[in-house]
Amino acid sequence: MNLAGLIRTSLLDDPGYLCCVAFTAGCNLRCPYCHNAGLVGSDGREGFPPDVLWEHLESRRGRLDGLTVTGGEPTLHDDLADLLAEAKRRGFRTKLDSNGTRPEILERLIEADLVDRIALDVKLPLERYGELGASPEQTGAVGRSLALLLEGTTDVIFRATVVPGLHDEADLEALGRLFPAGKRFVIQNFRPGTTLDERYRERSPFPPSRLEGFRKILEARGLHVEVRP
Repeated sequence: MNLAGLIRTSLLDDPGYLCCVAFTAGCNLRCPYCHNAGLVGSDGREGFPPDVLWEHLESRRGRLDGLTVTGGEPTLHDDLADLLAEAKRRGFRTKLDSNGTRPEILERLIEADLVDRIALDVKLPLERYGELGASPEQTGAVGRSLALLLEGTTDVIFRATVVPGLHDEADLEALGRLFPAGKRFVIQNFRPGTTLDERYRERSPFPPSRLEGFRKILEARGLHVEVRP
């Protein structure tokens, strides 16, 4: 695969570890608020080969703990397993960000011990996934990914980007009911800018008071909640 972008050092993307972040091109959802809009319809031909990534990781050996692969949607790429396996072979930990629409890929990666942590985006209550361009089949697939990760032992962070006009307290209540107590959940505030839908580009994010209200809703369900303003 060609990679579409690289953040050379991040303290945020794999909490507790220092990593670099590789972006893959293409996504099978159309979230209107997506701030990686340039990746959604890309086929990756304008990107760069993994050798650039390996050179960077080797140059930071002893300082970087690992690699986060994000997108777009990484599980769309047939050679994702090869990329993760090479990172593991070189002694780096791996984290994968996914929208959960391809549970069969997640299961294979977990069974092959190729991911140390998965961040699963749970964007809306499942019955509203059609608003993100998801087909009924894709919505069902997200539900299967949730079940897979909730029942398994893989280190998982569940997260949602909250967007004014798209999320409210009732949605957070509904999301909270998807998870048993003790799970880790990240609330990410919406960021305006180059969003996929132009109508979101100048929309103001939630104020801190609303984010704290969302936190309390999820904490009341027994979740361990982090808010990223």
